[in-house]
Amino acid sequence: APESNIAAMLKWMKTYKGRIITSMAHEDYPALEEFPLASALNEFPTAYFNNTAAYAVAYAILVGAKKVSLFGIDFTYPNSHDAEKGRACVEFWLGIATQRNIELSMPNCTSLLDAMYQKSERFYGYDCVEMDIQRDKYGIRIDFKDRETLPTAEEVEAKYDHSRHPNALVEAA
Repeated sequence: APESNIAAMLKWMKTYKGRIITSMAHEDYPALEEFPLASALNEFPTAYFNNTAAYAVAYAILVGAKKVSLFGIDFTYPNSHDAEKGRACVEFWLGIATQRNIELSMPNCTSLLDAMYQKSERFYGYDCVEMDIQRDKYGIRIDFKDRETLPTAEEVEAKYDHSRHPNALVEAA
């Protein structure tokens, strides 16, 4: 299909002067560099790469990035966001990045790592207390304070309603 997006991308790739990390290099596309799959599997003995973003995060870890910024990588859709396997894979690699002290940056409206929620709302089972999470030179300290008003059963159930997108900004669009 010569007028397709793929045809336009292939034409662009033939002349692109930068680097394009991909699964297999090809002589007609000089910018293509193969993802170092063997190195990745030696470093991280987990064969879990089901989308491009996961490869990108793993690559950043391999090359020693200090910070990973993610935009447009949400993987959340109404009625299926818990089942979207791409999100789980990217979050897996973000967990490894975090363990390697790589700073993560993403919009606060993304569902990745539940970034769209207040930090205190990211902890399952703590609906009845307010959490004050502090980091100091000794590590993390958490102070709990009983909530003056407990959430209703409906409010708790609404948190786990997967029939709509969890981000109201996306739902309204």
